[in-house]
Amino acid sequence: MSESFRILVVAHDHVGGQNFIAWFTMWLCTKCQAIFHARQRGAGIDLRFTPNTKLRLIRALKMALLFVWMLLDMLEREIDSDSEKAKTEANSQ
Repeated sequence: MSESFRILVVAHDHVGGQNFIAWFTMWLCTKCQAIFHARQRGAGIDLRFTPNTKLRLIRALKMALLFVWMLLDMLEREIDSDSEKAKTEANSQ
């Protein structure tokens, strides 16, 4: 029997933006990292450094909320997938 393996490439990403809270990092696969940054650009979150500490915190919080939103989307997809599997199993019996 042949087993197939999928190589998953991951990167350490600064959830709150490297210029804002550099210590807050998370491992993301390259696909999720691309989605995360596409959503950041779409949301218009400015990741450039600013000397204003309050603006840095606002930008960091926006990035953190965006990350939480991504996690919620992932959970929602899992729930939908489980629901579809249950429907398929119920129909096959």
